[in-house]
Amino acid sequence: SIDALHPSRFAGDFFIDTLTLSPGNDYVFGSNDTIVLGNLQGEGDCVDRISLRASNPAVPAFLASGSAVQSNFVALQSINAIGIGSFTANDAIDQGGNDGWIINAKAEETFFWVGNTGQWNDPINWSFTSGGPANGCIPTAVDDVVFDANSFSGPSDVVSIEDRNASCHNMNWTVPNGQPILAGSVQLNIRVSGSLSFSANMQNQFAGDFLFSSADTSNT
Repeated sequence: SIDALHPSRFAGDFFIDTLTLSPGNDYVFGSNDTIVLGNLQGEGDCVDRISLRASNPAVPAFLASGSAVQSNFVALQSINAIGIGSFTANDAIDQGGNDGWIINAKAEETFFWVGNTGQWNDPINWSFTSGGPANGCIPTAVDDVVFDANSFSGPSDVVSIEDRNASCHNMNWTVPNGQPILAGSVQLNIRVSGSLSFSANMQNQFAGDFLFSSADTSNT
């Protein structure tokens, strides 16, 4: 049994009796490698999703099992499920290149920033309505994010990306109050799978990269 409490990389072909996945962690499997599982235990949540991906997104890794395998609140990229068992991902983010899974996709939602200064990955700063109560979750790659007149009350409130990367579908700064700042470390990135729209009165001080990734052709 492996209880992976930290971001983990797997290389080579081998058997794992029970693989226990921890919420919020990133699991990277060697492309073209096959991991045979006796059992998989993985329960994320809407703040700390579990990421399963191949080391090279263009070349899948393989998970095999003879039993029914299920994981909740996961993001999958280039992971092929094989064997006589079934693989089910619930409330899942399909990042492409996956095969053999029953993927029950996360619903697309719109997240409004609330509460002035705060951290992107803190659920207290996100609501499902403009100026509304916190919803207890953070955005994913399929969710739109909006920063509007009800997001900020100070002259230079800060949206800070710390500790881990951020992702969203569309990002829209719709004339927020004051001159809010988007900030974060050079080691981090923001992955946008839709369109990005800044406002003239916001300050982009994010030092990391914006990564644009989409199969659609209509994004700006």
